[in-house]
Amino acid sequence: MIRYYVEFGKQTGIFIADSYVYVYAYSEQQVRDMFDDYELVAIDQTD
Repeated sequence: MIRYYVEFGKQTGIFIADSYVYVYAYSEQQVRDMFDDYELVAIDQTD
């Protein structure tokens, strides 16, 4: 498994609140599937 940094935004009124998590997944596509309901800002593979 690979560790990914995932940053996503959620619009709250006129502001966009950014949050991030680190997740383990087999591929970037799996990360996209896990966060399907979120507006993804960045997905980066980490060491």
